Amino acid sequence: MEEKYKVEINKLYSKETSLNKGTQLVKYHFDYIRSFTLDMFTVFEEKAILAQGELLSTALFHFYLEEIGVSSVLLPALNFMRIDENEEPDLIYIEENIKNELGKYSGANLFITQGYICRNTFGEIDNLKRGGSDYTASLVGAAIRAEDVQIWTDIDGMNNNDPHCK
Repeated sequence: MEEKYKVEINKLYSKETSLNKGTQLVKYHFDYIRSFTLDMFTVFEEKAILAQGELLSTALFHFYLEEIGVSSVLLPALNFMRIDENEEPDLIYIEENIKNELGKYSGANLFITQGYICRNTFGEIDNLKRGGSDYTASLVGAAIRAEDVQIWTDIDGMNNNDPHCK
């Protein structure tokens, strides 16, 4: 998988600085993933590993926008997305913390963040389960009182989110 990322980085970036940043980022994330092979593997480690795809892909996209001269801000979802002890979104925490994060970047108008990933009440990396990226968009939209939230998907047809329905 790491090699596949390296191939994509070479296709995506044309500037040496972007290639270096992308390569270093991929190495960092895969070294982090490999660190979990050194001892017992837990469900918490599994969730941390699952988060790496979101963290990696959003950062690579942010680097690409930098390379082509589009100003953007990468907002780590782990700084504002949290679930409570019942594994439900902590709406008050999300609203307060996303406003704090956005407040750091007055004048910015393009923000990139991750979907699906969050922290739990203990601060550990967790996730919003199936449909979590769309759910994240809806939660962020509600927290910032957006007029609308558009969710585009690459799945053809209608999807009712019932894994048992054929």
